[in-house]
Amino acid sequence: DIIYYKMLLMDKTTLARNIMLMEAAREVCAAAHKAGIPLILLKGAALLEQGICRLDERQMTDVDLLIKPGDLDAFEKLVPGLGYGPLESSSQAWHKILSPEAPPLIIDVHTGLRHVKDPAALWITAGGTPAGKQALVLSLPDQFLHLASHTLLHHGGLGDRTVRDLARLLEYAYRSTARAGFWLRTAALSDLYALSPAVHPVLERLA
Repeated sequence: DIIYYKMLLMDKTTLARNIMLMEAAREVCAAAHKAGIPLILLKGAALLEQGICRLDERQMTDVDLLIKPGDLDAFEKLVPGLGYGPLESSSQAWHKILSPEAPPLIIDVHTGLRHVKDPAALWITAGGTPAGKQALVLSLPDQFLHLASHTLLHHGGLGDRTVRDLARLLEYAYRSTARAGFWLRTAALSDLYALSPAVHPVLERLA
């Protein structure tokens, strides 16, 4: 019973935090869209916005956004008007404090992904979310490869949360596209990005 109530409390905390972060993500995306600055949601924010994961099950600490390098200056002029200031511990993150008791809302901005030499290619296949075109997401093969490689390239390991994210992404992909087509596109991109060494251990875990 104690374990059950602890899990229930954690779910409620995750839900409340994610609601605030996703509202922040949509506010930033809407303002950027109005200003002509396209943004791509990454990682947890993309999974939640697409309905791949529920708000109460996938913990987030911040919102990751991909922006074109040429739009970075305009974006950095935009976000202070939404109440965000630079995060001192990071050169690419912005934060907003809602109250002394609540954790700050953090927007982590990226102009590229480590495994992709030419980030412009990501924008060609990116598409809208169920909520509309204000927030874009990577194509499903690109999302799979980003999730699969991110923790390995940045943290040197493959965490359980990443495996769960990938499993849920595959369930979603299999419902919306042909499996063979999905894996053919993913394999082609994996070869293009030279990601095979990173993807193989992920596939072993998923299998």
